[in-house]
Amino acid sequence: MILVQKPNSVSSRCKSAIDLYRGAFMSSHRTVRLFALNTLTFAILTASGFACADDYFNLSVLETGTPLENTGALEAYLRHNDLSPGRYLTSIVWDRDRIDKRI
Repeated sequence: MILVQKPNSVSSRCKSAIDLYRGAFMSSHRTVRLFALNTLTFAILTASGFACADDYFNLSVLETGTPLENTGALEAYLRHNDLSPGRYLTSIVWDRDRIDKRI
């Protein structure tokens, strides 16, 4: 006995239903991947500001013996970003640990 299937048989209908399901699943899966990628990109761009250092040093934190000893140099720096020539007391700090104090 030889069985012959018609083109509109149950198996062809099942295949078309499976193809429709795969298409819907793939588009849904693609949406999830796109959302995850956008979320990851946003998180990296948001956190990148915390990962970089600023090259800024405010000289108002320097003390030269007494706090009021050399205020002219500090005022010139703060107003015009200008530093008077001279020797200044500085501390080298790394991660809240004072490494050295120099003049």
